[in-house]
Amino acid sequence: MTPKTQTKKAVPENNGRVLDLDELFGMARPIVVVWKTRKYQLRRPTALSPDEIVRNERLRVRWAELQDRITDGEALETSSDMAGEIEEVTKDMISILCPELAKVDLPFVMQVQVLQYYANEVAPEAAPVDSEKKVFPGVISSPG
Repeated sequence: MTPKTQTKKAVPENNGRVLDLDELFGMARPIVVVWKTRKYQLRRPTALSPDEIVRNERLRVRWAELQDRITDGEALETSSDMAGEIEEVTKDMISILCPELAKVDLPFVMQVQVLQYYANEVAPEAAPVDSEKKVFPGVISSPG
C-alpha cells in the first residue's frame, strides 16, 4: 500500500478582494527619521497599546494647552517652568513613538519637527497646517 500524498490547495485569488492590513494601517509605509546617519522608525498609531494611546493623547492635549499659554503671553511670567514642562512633554511623546530616538540628544526644535512630521504622515488627509503659525522660535505649527 502506498502512502497517500497530500496536496496543498491553492488559496483562491478571491477576485482581487483581500484585506491587506499592512496597507490599510500603513505598516507597508514605515515612518522613518534620520539623525546623524542613523535611522529611527516611528511606531504607527495602530502599533500603540491602549495605554500608550491614552497617554499620548493626554500629552498632546497638554502640549496644546502649553502652546496656548505661550501665545496668550503667559510664558513671560512662568517661562522657566513652562520651558521645562514643554520639553518634558515633547520628549515623552517621542518616547512613545520611538523609545530609541527619545534616548538621543536631539535638540528641542528637531523634536518638535519630528512630531510634526509624524502627525503629517499618520493623517495625510487632514487639512494642511497654516505655515505662518509659529509655535516656538524656529518651529512652525504643532505636533498634533
